[in-house]
Amino acid sequence: MKKNIPTDAIRQRRGIDLTLLSIGSGYAELLTATLTALLNYYYVYTHGLSNAYFAIAQTIYAVYVALVDPVMGFATNRRFKFTKKLGRTTPFIFGGGVIAALVGILVYLAPSNASQIGLMFWMLFTLSLTSTFFSMFSTNYNALQPVIIREKKQRAGFGVRTVIFGTVCMILGFVIPEFGDITSSTGYLIPMFITAGLGIFLLVLMLPAIKEEPALTEELLRRSENSKFNFFNVLREVVKMKNFMLYILVYLAFQVISLTSIASLPYYAQYIMHMPNDQINSTRTMLVLVEFAAVFVSLPLWSWLTKKMEFKTIFGICGIALAVACTPILFLSSNVAIYIAFACIGFTVGGFWSLLPPLFSDIMDEACVKLGGHVAGISAGVRTVFARLALILQALIYYVVRTATHFEPSKITPAQATPAMLFGIRFEMVGVGCLLLVVFSIIFLAKYDLVGDKMKGIKEVLNSQVVIEPLAQKEPKN
Repeated sequence: MKKNIPTDAIRQRRGIDLTLLSIGSGYAELLTATLTALLNYYYVYTHGLSNAYFAIAQTIYAVYVALVDPVMGFATNRRFKFTKKLGRTTPFIFGGGVIAALVGILVYLAPSNASQIGLMFWMLFTLSLTSTFFSMFSTNYNALQPVIIREKKQRAGFGVRTVIFGTVCMILGFVIPEFGDITSSTGYLIPMFITAGLGIFLLVLMLPAIKEEPALTEELLRRSENSKFNFFNVLREVVKMKNFMLYILVYLAFQVISLTSIASLPYYAQYIMHMPNDQINSTRTMLVLVEFAAVFVSLPLWSWLTKKMEFKTIFGICGIALAVACTPILFLSSNVAIYIAFACIGFTVGGFWSLLPPLFSDIMDEACVKLGGHVAGISAGVRTVFARLALILQALIYYVVRTATHFEPSKITPAQATPAMLFGIRFEMVGVGCLLLVVFSIIFLAKYDLVGDKMKGIKEVLNSQVVIEPLAQKEPKN
């Protein structure tokens, strides 16, 4: 028989708590932007790593992280020697975040005289090491949110806050590289040191908001220890949830278009916009600033709409609108028109970002009721797995397109680029991502059903008793 924790065991979070907690999204976006935005350019253009070796390294790396992330999520409900003193998630969120920020510096310290295989292994090892610790942060940070943020209004407000901090820090992640030289093998170290310092500062600011109530933490751990279940049973049940997988598909498409567009920006500025080498990074930064300025402008509208409409409707429409806004990138030639297109992209991204956290929390509420337990840790790990799957798709897109068009960035100058190569740069930037986003958003709108009376019923159950026991094995029949 289950013994549930009354709702008053969870302290009602105030606005300052939500604000401090949302700083975590800023840390994640800062580290992601500075670490990955110029990764392809650094290894392929600066060091001359072949497209094939880059694709191999990125694919192996993505598979590795796909194995690590669910395990990290599973560890959320395990008891360690430091748990009673430091808490259930705090050591992983803070400790993992600090180490990831420091280890990430090694990614841009590749030896200049290394062979192709040596470069590939350096990239693979340093990325995998960084992502191991980043996974400690991200899976526990995402799993904590559904537990301590309960109401729809708070979740919507938290979603807007994450967009604000995430956008500001992502802008910083694109501006900070201006202090370095990506065309030099060690020229990106100063930006990475700045990123590490700023990231650790953000983690310190967030500390007061990531502490669970001791009684709640103890009960979560006690039930996990007493429950007869295993990791694979829980994982299997989570991926069978329809609404969760619909959300994951749209999230995957968004990650694909985000990764390909960000990584392709230096090539787009150099080959499509015809910027000289000393203006490539500043042009990339200006495009991002225009996009994120539009994100901020759009937030009041999306904040208002989340109070008037279902999360499902806004999320699906934003997915389709984002794909439509990205389409002009395939054919625009005027630099002014390109900047306008990036502003339109930013307007739709604002809505999409603001819905990611509250939708995930709603889905975790359904999981708590349906599976009889708190599985947000593993679910956050699965979500991260699909985000990493986007890395494989990105590498595959780059390899196929560049092989088909014979584009080798380290050997082809803008003057030598053929029309096929130029279109390939455009297509690898947004083409596949747009197609996936449209298809998956339409499916999401048609099949997702956490709305209306169904969501109200789930909330009533959770408001009467907080079901937090992990998925248990069914009792044998007598």
